Amino acid sequence: MHDVLYREAAEFYEGLYRRNALTPQGIAKECSAIEEILLRNARPVDSIMDAGCGTGLHSVELAARGHCVLGFDYAQAMVDIACRKAEGLALENLSLRQADMREFCAPSQCDAVICMTNAFLCNHSDGQAAAALECFNKSLRPGGACLIEFTDYLKMRELEVFSDTYFDKSSGSKGSVVEISQNKFDEARQVLVENNTYFVKAQSGDWKMHESENKLGLLTPARLGKLLNAAGFEQREFLDAETLKPATPQTFEYYACAVKP
Repeated sequence: MHDVLYREAAEFYEGLYRRNALTPQGIAKECSAIEEILLRNARPVDSIMDAGCGTGLHSVELAARGHCVLGFDYAQAMVDIACRKAEGLALENLSLRQADMREFCAPSQCDAVICMTNAFLCNHSDGQAAAALECFNKSLRPGGACLIEFTDYLKMRELEVFSDTYFDKSSGSKGSVVEISQNKFDEARQVLVENNTYFVKAQSGDWKMHESENKLGLLTPARLGKLLNAAGFEQREFLDAETLKPATPQTFEYYACAVKP
């Protein structure tokens, strides 16, 4: 079973997982935080590679702010949505394509690499994560910054804010979707296994059921720190993604920034 969310249900991704981005200041606030962190750690930040760009929320906004952005995602359906966002904006400084972050390196070295909204957790083994970080390193100029956003699901469980089962729904111009997700920790393999069922209603009124299993890495700051060091990065900041202040024992949503020496 492949990951339905990024394919058959791609049109509903933002409605299910990025509702804050649909508010007037949602994605603008996030991109301002990205710029602030990157500029603290690498100057200049003219060129940015957005690995796992999804529907282009960050790529399009950062390009509109004047950065030269190369965004890519492994799911073509997500890239197609990103391309539609960019239509009519005349963003000659934006390039979007399908690619795998474990294999793709920027054609020319850039000032920064970002990997947002848990895209990095799709590398659910140390080998996959190391391959992605190697590509990030090769894509950066010396002194360039790498920014990774991730959720520490083990910390969420410890703080008792994690739900083993949840239900959600979303609708839009393309129809509607109902999602039922059942989650299980597999600590032996260091993954969170999501068993998802999507009921997708097309504009015709017909419903189709899709089932998928998705694996996300159980990433912690300590584990990511070791991976960054092994990939040749220097760790700079582990921030609480909500407050943008140094992480605390209550933090489970992170911005991790490292620099290529």
